[in-house]
Amino acid sequence: MWKLTCLALLLAALAYDYPRWLDRILIDPYPPPSPAKSAILITGTSSGLGRAASFYLANNGFTVLGTVRNEKDADELSNAWTEEAAKSQATGAIVPIEMDVTSDESVTAAQVSIYSLLKVRGLNLAAIVNNAGVGVQGPVLSRSGSASSYEWSFQVNVFGVVRVTQAFLPLMKQNGEGRLITVGSVAGVLCQENGAPYTATKHALEGMSDTWRRELSRSNLSVSLIQPGFIASNMCDSERCDISGLPKFSEAVLHAVSDEYPKTRYAVADVVVMPAWLAVWVDSILPDRVADWVIDQEIWVNWNKKNFLCQVRPEEGNPVTAKFVPIKNITNLNLLSSVVEAASKANDYTVFENEVILTLIRHKWETYVKS
Repeated sequence: MWKLTCLALLLAALAYDYPRWLDRILIDPYPPPSPAKSAILITGTSSGLGRAASFYLANNGFTVLGTVRNEKDADELSNAWTEEAAKSQATGAIVPIEMDVTSDESVTAAQVSIYSLLKVRGLNLAAIVNNAGVGVQGPVLSRSGSASSYEWSFQVNVFGVVRVTQAFLPLMKQNGEGRLITVGSVAGVLCQENGAPYTATKHALEGMSDTWRRELSRSNLSVSLIQPGFIASNMCDSERCDISGLPKFSEAVLHAVSDEYPKTRYAVADVVVMPAWLAVWVDSILPDRVADWVIDQEIWVNWNKKNFLCQVRPEEGNPVTAKFVPIKNITNLNLLSSVVEAASKANDYTVFENEVILTLIRHKWETYVKS
């Protein structure tokens, strides 16, 4: 058995690593942009992945045009970067840009502002990083799994990417070079129960990215998709996510922006207890039922080891939001039921967390607690 396991892991490693040498045979190198003369547009830089990537690129000499939703977020980003730049003595810069990816008018206004800024500063738009997104999830028969949840998820995660790409890709095409980078997720290939509104959008990004890559292959424009696993951000609580994933994600963005042979896909950080790239491989190679079983077991083994279950916390605008806490604080199903009952009164997508917990634990509660 161990020989088969070793062989499977070897094949997985070879499959994951092949683009690094095969690309050099099949394609010409993409010209790396000069950081001092290049601007990188990153959407969703208020926090999390977008914030980390914008700081990382600016610390590597690029001018980052970081989009945020409002003036408050713009000021906060500007102040945070001022402090960071003083510490790191960065040669790059971050310019906050107010833009709502769900609004045609907002994207058009940002387009005018950015085109003017690039001209004044003598910069080329070297890359677009479509990062802005929301993590809408919920069981199929829940309120958070309703059609309106899907509509909002697609409005931000998919249509927002289309708006931004159509607004700014022509400039890179006019320049004759550039990088189009979209932040997807391992959820684009690895499905997890109760996550359909989010997973559906990430599957859409997989298809869009592949199609755009083939469309633009003769235009000297590279197209890459970054597939984060569970990385600590606003969409993933740090107690159950890979905090080390933030620098891994930022490194992947820099590679996609500046390497002569950018990868078509970057699977970064961990999915539960597996590296993201291995989780993607497992789900794509194994038969569906086997993959379902493997993913289910990995999730429960990991949560049991970490001794986490759920908790309720107040948040601005939300009566309750579920997270994870030590299981010793949850003594019986009555307490769990009270969590769900309270959450049902919250008019917010975060209700799904409580419904997910109830769905997962009802049939496993007895053995889970006794173990």
